[in-house]
Amino acid sequence: MKIYLIGFMGAGKSYLGKLLAERLSLPFFDFDTLIEQKTKRSITDIFKISGEETFRDYETELLTQLNEYGVIATGGGIIERAENRVLLKNRAHITVWLNTEWHTIQRRLSLPQQTQSIRPKVDQLSTTELYELWRRRLPLYEEVADLTNTDGMIENLESQILELHKAHL
Repeated sequence: MKIYLIGFMGAGKSYLGKLLAERLSLPFFDFDTLIEQKTKRSITDIFKISGEETFRDYETELLTQLNEYGVIATGGGIIERAENRVLLKNRAHITVWLNTEWHTIQRRLSLPQQTQSIRPKVDQLSTTELYELWRRRLPLYEEVADLTNTDGMIENLESQILELHKAHL
């Protein structure tokens, strides 16, 4: 089983992804980590030196080439590209949108450990601009999601995924 987690930065993709992978006995993959390992550069360096478009190229490449089964936390902007949305809609896997409320995302993004070294966009955009980016992306997440999770409860997410997986068999 391959499960893609999508959602805005701070939605909980990495945190819930690790828990979900453990509960389902699947490996966990994080796109940011995989990109950093491949390029031997931090996400911040990629954004600063090569630009966001290059980072999005790496995401698309991973999306097309990652053949491993597991729980996969994508980048928050993966849905920006139409080609990625087509790939995420593929029924050979499950795409789960972590639809986290803005006030929760804003709180998480303001935590001291959430620095620009982890999330370059937080350093580049004002709170208002981040909010507008979040609002603009909502319909794109919805477009590709097989499941939408709004409560962040791992038990609910796990049971929803297992039900959908059975339906796909």
